[in-house]
Amino acid sequence: MTTKLQGENVSGRLASILMGKTQDRILIRTAVLPVPKRSSNDPPRRRIMTYLFSACQGRSEAGGAVKEGIFQVYYSSDFGDPSQWYRSNFEVKQFPDLPAEQDRKMEDLLEYWQANNREFYTEDEVAEYSQEEFTSTGHMWSLWELRTMRMLHYSRLYGILEGFHQSKDQNSWAAETFLKRFGGYIKTIWKEWTALD
Repeated sequence: MTTKLQGENVSGRLASILMGKTQDRILIRTAVLPVPKRSSNDPPRRRIMTYLFSACQGRSEAGGAVKEGIFQVYYSSDFGDPSQWYRSNFEVKQFPDLPAEQDRKMEDLLEYWQANNREFYTEDEVAEYSQEEFTSTGHMWSLWELRTMRMLHYSRLYGILEGFHQSKDQNSWAAETFLKRFGGYIKTIWKEWTALD
């Protein structure tokens, strides 16, 4: 679902709305996309990617000063093939400190999504979609299969965030907020997933 906003500077206004939501919530953008074939004999492959955004608070060390900032997490891996997860991409980036610059950074992302991931162009906190719902064997994913693979992907991302939180990276403190808010979302979709059984 894309935004219902109309008029001038939609991307700018949408960016301000989304940045406001990051203050006490988490924004989630997930897509399953086809991987371009290198040859006609290659089997269909898909990758799943997720963006997380949230205002974070934490301490870089025990007893240290409280730090704050808005962060973006990006995670991408093969969809439907857990054996390839070691090839996954994981990034944590901090937004600028000034609110106007934060809005501009989100606006740039929105303009990119408007051209490449239209479903992400929304004021909704969560946007998830699959561009081509086919498995590597050519049959369509069932709702059960799609939600199962999403749960595996999110569980893997949660585990990576836990590892990042324990690392010596300068931004590892930010993972505390993501673990809390993303964990709450995972609990919600877990109920949906088990309801399909």
